[in-house]
Amino acid sequence: MGSIHTLTPSGQSPISVGAVIPDSISADKELKEYYFTLSQNKTLLLDAQGNTSSSVNWTLVGPSGQLVSNRQLVNDTGQNVLQLGPATYFLTLSHSIGVVTPFSSN
Repeated sequence: MGSIHTLTPSGQSPISVGAVIPDSISADKELKEYYFTLSQNKTLLLDAQGNTSSSVNWTLVGPSGQLVSNRQLVNDTGQNVLQLGPATYFLTLSHSIGVVTPFSSN
């Protein structure tokens, strides 16, 4: 069984669940790091918000470790739905080529 970790934000930008993140990725190998905290169980959808290059990946880390690893951020929202419990989570978006439009968490 995996271990539970207490995660503390350090250098990541806070985001609000349900809000559009007013940001984009445009440089090769650029990383964007965010965190959010849930106070209760939630079903979340990470939405690409437009035409997103298949070269953008996302990773999600929670108290039990890595939940999603380098998944492509594309408009196939079925794979971007997560059931999460109360905790702090860390979202990393990584980019290799192309330009990305804004993204959101709903």
